[in-house]
Amino acid sequence: MTNSVQEEISIAKTLLAEGQYDASIKIVDRILENIKDRIITYDLLILKSEICWRSGKLDEGLKTIEDMEKILDSDKMKSLENDAIFQKKKGNHYSHAGIIHWYLGNQEKAKEYHKKCLGVCEAINNKEGISKSYNNLGLVYWSKGNLDTATDYYNKSLAICEDIGDEDAISRVLNNLANISASRGELDLALMYHQRGLSIKEKIASKQNIAQSLINIGVIYRLKGNFKQAIEYYNRSLAIQESLSIGPEFALALNNLGEIYSITGELNIALEFYQRGFLIYEDMGNKEGIALTLTNIGDIHNRKGQPEIAFEYYQRGLSISEEIENSQLISAILSDLVRIAVDSKDTDLLDKYMTRFEKVKNETDSIVIEQR
Repeated sequence: MTNSVQEEISIAKTLLAEGQYDASIKIVDRILENIKDRIITYDLLILKSEICWRSGKLDEGLKTIEDMEKILDSDKMKSLENDAIFQKKKGNHYSHAGIIHWYLGNQEKAKEYHKKCLGVCEAINNKEGISKSYNNLGLVYWSKGNLDTATDYYNKSLAICEDIGDEDAISRVLNNLANISASRGELDLALMYHQRGLSIKEKIASKQNIAQSLINIGVIYRLKGNFKQAIEYYNRSLAIQESLSIGPEFALALNNLGEIYSITGELNIALEFYQRGFLIYEDMGNKEGIALTLTNIGDIHNRKGQPEIAFEYYQRGLSISEEIENSQLISAILSDLVRIAVDSKDTDLLDKYMTRFEKVKNETDSIVIEQR
């Protein structure tokens, strides 16, 4: 590898760390056009896959996964199976692939990749990778509504990253433990986790992660009924994200601001925020975000006395939620459909959705979806 290529890769990594995703991926793509060496190409694709999931370019991320898999199957790469450095790279490959599938709602595929990553990392005693795999498996089980299993994985991850002093990883796990606490109604504990995580992220000076923590703290204040504080944290997050390439966290902040205005009865403003968030999620192909926002838009139309329009949005949200097997969203949307059936006095519709709702409700605990 020439010095100029090394310098360009270093610049791309710096831009990634700063949240300048478009600039970073342009550099990577430019290098890929001119590189023939398969090992360097594999390294660049691993870097590109991270840029893709962080920026929400999920379809491009899927294509990058395919390209990585093709290279991994080559004879040259198979000859490196006993090389610890190569195995660490392969672990990153599997980790990024799992995250991309998780964002797309492909939970079983995400779990498969994260378990592959865990196996690779355990084989070479890569503690950082083991901790990351536990955390990501926790996210998969959290999305599926299995909070106890998710908590077990998070605690395993936290123990390792505290042992090795990985503060960035500690802050991520604290965020996820906070989501579990909020799901169980332990809001003060959730706030403590989030604030502890934020203090670490501010010390590390990671803008993207700071923005995420600000959103999460805003959610907790909303759940506590402190809307003024919630709006303040959401706006602080938006201000940071507007200086970066737009990613899924930007859409999430818009969605959460819509939630605040929905609660305070300012329905037209809420609808505007939801629609802005929906367009971003749709552009990214983020199915969970699309389903959640469709549901929120349906809520607004229902409250505006437009149950037929609300019903259409709920049905669209339910279809996507079932496709990605998000049991929490399915439960929430079925509950909304039950309310519409009750209000319309449609007994057939009520029986249909009540039966499905009770089945889903018995399978999983309800959680706070928007705290991703």
